Amino acid sequence: MLRSLRTLGAALFATLLLLGAGTASAVTIVYQYWGSASGSFAGQAFSDEAFLITAQADTATVAPWASATVQNTHASASITIGSFGTLTFTLPSHTWVADNCCMGIGANLSINWLTLGAGIGTYGLSTNFGPFFDASASTQGQFVNIATSGGALTISSLTNGATFQATVVPEPGTYALMAAGLLAVSGVARRRSRLA
Repeated sequence: MLRSLRTLGAALFATLLLLGAGTASAVTIVYQYWGSASGSFAGQAFSDEAFLITAQADTATVAPWASATVQNTHASASITIGSFGTLTFTLPSHTWVADNCCMGIGANLSINWLTLGAGIGTYGLSTNFGPFFDASASTQGQFVNIATSGGALTISSLTNGATFQATVVPEPGTYALMAAGLLAVSGVARRRSRLA
């Protein structure tokens, strides 16, 4: 029994070493904005359509920005609008936060497409956050003719504000470590039940 526990311990230690041997990488974070809006897409008007903006970034790319406290450039960003489906933004974009003021999404280090304010407090863009709803969220007239994979998109107004949420996506190594731990615990339990 003692020998098998030592073997199990050595195997777990080796697994941990292998998992930690790779280069350190930051964690993927997903920023989402949703609500309903009116505007136009590829010349076709829409009214009160549900939308969901989904942007993926890396927590290692959070950085200060002259126009806000922090910003994070997205690796990719898309928008799903009612009957138009999912469209990919073709311009680089980012999520930004100005502490105790406002936050939003826009063209990378440029104009703001969607701004939420009222009560944002402080948020560093690298952890889970929200959902945070702002009834006064606005496009401030700047979400105009934004290039997407399907054509130009304009959101002229939001129906009832917008909601923001950030979710950290665990690394695959985290799942592997958890699986190794569960296997070890079940193996020990199975051996104990056989001995009993």
